[in-house]
Amino acid sequence: MADGNPPGPEMVPAEPVGESSWRLLRSPLYASGVVSGDVVRILDDAMGVHEVISRGGNVGVQFYLDGLTAGLAMFTLPLPKKGFEALGDLLDAVA
Repeated sequence: MADGNPPGPEMVPAEPVGESSWRLLRSPLYASGVVSGDVVRILDDAMGVHEVISRGGNVGVQFYLDGLTAGLAMFTLPLPKKGFEALGDLLDAVA
């Protein structure tokens, strides 16, 4: 993702809520503008085009680290557990 483009298609767990509409069960790593709990309608599956039908009330925050640090971060950096408890304790998409 060094050039800002995702590495390819991304499978995001979701449950159907209508024809071509899905509630996201996890936050995507690459798609922006949607998070866990949002309901989306797929407009063009091949191109990854969607529209948000309703928001699930969650907030998505992504942290990008550089180089080797990024690979080690998920093993060595302590997560601020206290902060997440105040937000409902959901940390759902750790790469």
